[in-house]
Amino acid sequence: MSKNTQNFGAGVFSGKEPLAVFSSAAAYGGLLLRYEIEEELMYPNERLGEILEILKDTRYASVEYLAAKLHISPSSIRRDLSSLERQGLVLRSYGGAELVVSDHLNIPFAARMLDSAAEKKKMAVKAASLVNDGDVVIVDGSTSGLYLVRQLVEKRGLTVVTTGVEALHYLSAFPVKTISTGGTINPENRSVLVGDEAIRTLASLRANFAFFSSQALDESGTLFDNYQEEIPCIRRMLDSAACRVFLCDGSKVGRLSTFRLGTLADLDILVSDKPLDALYREAFPKLRFL
Repeated sequence: MSKNTQNFGAGVFSGKEPLAVFSSAAAYGGLLLRYEIEEELMYPNERLGEILEILKDTRYASVEYLAAKLHISPSSIRRDLSSLERQGLVLRSYGGAELVVSDHLNIPFAARMLDSAAEKKKMAVKAASLVNDGDVVIVDGSTSGLYLVRQLVEKRGLTVVTTGVEALHYLSAFPVKTISTGGTINPENRSVLVGDEAIRTLASLRANFAFFSSQALDESGTLFDNYQEEIPCIRRMLDSAACRVFLCDGSKVGRLSTFRLGTLADLDILVSDKPLDALYREAFPKLRFL
């Protein structure tokens, strides 16, 4: 294992461990998000996500405009823009920056948490209504998955299995039996565990539900994602669940992405904030829409 590779062993957490159980995870890459147990999440790099959200609306913004909008110094904005430029998310020009528009960019987790946030919360409430006390559920490391996890903590006797680093950290503050799949942190998406160990853990169990998301759903009902290393884990979690649930906010329909994940024919339920049954019910009559 190279010195730049981090490994998380598979493990079961009862929900009674102190937060220090996950303290070592917080050092990996400096990207692990901290959470408040109240309504909202707090992000070390939340400001970068806010800048991207502004640029989504304006396409271009000056340093002065961003500084005034976010109530921080122009020098801090310049450092943030430099960070976003290194990630290929913005193009800097004299005095400001513009958003790079592409369906194939790997957007940071914190920025994706802010994207379609209201829609993801709506989906999470719907999806959580499927789960009963005492169920075993698998949740992927997507932002939609994390919104769902926040809704599940009130369930009694629940077991959550997840590849999500952020979900593990969040669940550590609640009395929820939590199983880490183990594995290595995906270098392209450092909020998700991938690799052979994660796949072996997922293959060793049986769950009532598997909840996952992807970055794109085309008109034919094919799912795509940018993160190639995560696809074997998602396919394995679907094989290990009695009911397979796709969390798909409406913005993902018609998007482009790189790697084929599967089709709606592989799934049991599609949960969305939009009425997608008109688009897909004829081609997938066995799929339930929620």
